[in-house]
Formats: sequence, structure tokens, C-alpha cells
Amino acid sequence: MDLTHMKSAFVLVKDLLKHIANNMKIIIRNANNMRIQQKYEDVQQKYEDAQKKNVEFQQKNMDVQAKFEQQLAQAMNIINTLSEQVKTFINQ
Repeated sequence: MDLTHMKSAFVLVKDLLKHIANNMKIIIRNANNMRIQQKYEDVQQKYEDAQKKNVEFQQKNMDVQAKFEQQLAQAMNIINTLSEQVKTFINQ
């Protein structure tokens, strides 16, 4: 192989190495993008889970509030009944 052919072969190898390097950069970039996408999906799932728990908590809160109001109404009825009984007792 003469010098001209060797020079051409080196140029071809050099170009091939550049293409390989560029392809490796693309592969690495794609892998990073896939990791970022997975992290985004994980965060999105955690957000959706938190939203679901928030809705469940709000429902429980409403249930507790309703029970409290019911018990308060019962307590007020008992107080009113006792108050009427005391008035009746005093007026006898």
C-alpha cells in the first residue's frame, strides 16, 4: 500500500471514528432523555397518588364534619330537653 492509499485509509478511519463518536453522543443523549422521561413519569405517578390521597382525606374530613354536626345537634337536643325539664321542675 502506498502513501496515498494509506492517507486515504486514515481519512476514512478518521471519518468513521467521528461518526461513531457522534452516534455514541446520540445514544447517550437518548439514554439520558429516557431516564428523564422515567423520572417524570415517576413524579407524575406520585402526584396522582397524592391527589388521590388528598381526595380520600377530604372525604374523610367531610364525614368527620358531618358526624360532629350530628353529635352537636344531639347534644343540643339533650341540653334543650334538660333545660325544659329543669324549667318544669322549678315551676312545680
